Amino acid sequence: TLCHINKCLDIATQTGDVPGQGRAHGNLGNVYDNLGQHERALHHFKKQIDIATQIGDVSSLATGHHHTAVIFEANADPDSAIHEFR
Repeated sequence: TLCHINKCLDIATQTGDVPGQGRAHGNLGNVYDNLGQHERALHHFKKQIDIATQIGDVSSLATGHHHTAVIFEANADPDSAIHEFR
């Protein structure tokens, strides 16, 4: 799965598909989260949030913040989780 999503990210980057880059980062965040690699997941969700902010994609922005908050909550960091939910 990681290979396919990374290929999607490469193609989106090469073609200038910024929304596609954001989706790929969100998908990579989900995979890494499921693998228990939370720091890598947070890295990709942060990229998703940055891209969503850049292009005004409110739905992806909310999704990125939600997933980030869930990781913080699962790792006993409620203050960071609350920050992401706001």
